Amino acid sequence: MKVYYLSTCNTCSKISTVLGLKDFDVNWRDLKNAPLTEEELNELYCFTGSYVKLINFLSKISKIEKLKLDTVTEEQARNYLLTEYTMLKRPIFLIDNQLIIGNSHSIINKVREKLELID
Repeated sequence: MKVYYLSTCNTCSKISTVLGLKDFDVNWRDLKNAPLTEEELNELYCFTGSYVKLINFLSKISKIEKLKLDTVTEEQARNYLLTEYTMLKRPIFLIDNQLIIGNSHSIINKVREKLELID
C-alpha cells in the first residue's frame, strides 16, 4: 500500500490514526518533503484519467487563483500538480492496484473495507 499525504496536514494524521495504518506495511509518500515527480503524477493519472480530478480545489492556492472545477484545463491542472504540492487532493491511497482519493467519511470507510481484506 502506498499513501500520498502531507506530514503537516492534521486531517492526514487523524485519518492515519483512525485507520490504524501503523499496523500495515505502508509506503508513505510525504508530498511536502518530496513533491510529486512527473512519473508519479503520470501513474496517478492512469488511475483517474484526469489531472483535474487530482486537484484540491480547497487549497489556499486554488482559492487565491480562484480556480473552479469547470474552468481548469487538464494542462493547467498538470502544471499545478507538478509545481505546487498542496494542490494534490489528499490523502491518496493506492491499495491493491486501486486508487482511493480524499478524506470524506465514505472514502475513509472504503479504505477501511480494503484494509480489512488485506489484514
